[in-house]
Amino acid sequence: MKTNQTKKHSNCQAVHVRQDNSATVVCPHCEIRYAVNARKVRIRGRTSKLRCKCGQSFSLFFEFRENPRRELNVEGYYRTIKEIYIKGVLRAIPTSEGFVRVLVQNISRTGIGFVVPTGHRLQVGDRVEVMFTLDDTKRSRIERTAVVRRLAEGNYLGCEFTDFGHVDRDTGFYVMT
Repeated sequence: MKTNQTKKHSNCQAVHVRQDNSATVVCPHCEIRYAVNARKVRIRGRTSKLRCKCGQSFSLFFEFRENPRRELNVEGYYRTIKEIYIKGVLRAIPTSEGFVRVLVQNISRTGIGFVVPTGHRLQVGDRVEVMFTLDDTKRSRIERTAVVRRLAEGNYLGCEFTDFGHVDRDTGFYVMT
């Protein structure tokens, strides 16, 4: 397995590395499965190249995140909120009028990444309520609260879900498949 000095790009296969540093790689050409020891990956954050028994080569990106992200491209909505306790129950109270359309680009069990329109006023630490429909066969509707953790170029926001007690099987199943 060779390691390139280029960062992850769209034609790479993202491979989730488990806690024991094992990973399963599937050839996109013939679908042969390989068990890989990720300890041999010398440079994290770089692509690797694997040549399959079928003779084809393909690029890999080893994902060492505890909670892997899954790429997607769906329309969604957000609104800013403040969370307060009312009679011992945590409630999300809207602080903005209506929902704003966004493009949801990735999701994990613990967070979400999306692009907001130009001119937004969100800052790190702001709380938002997000709603969108997954592109799975069930068309699962997701409604979660999150806190903005990262603002990046192109109006990209990285958010962490705050409703940790919330069991969202649809999100977990979607990310892991």
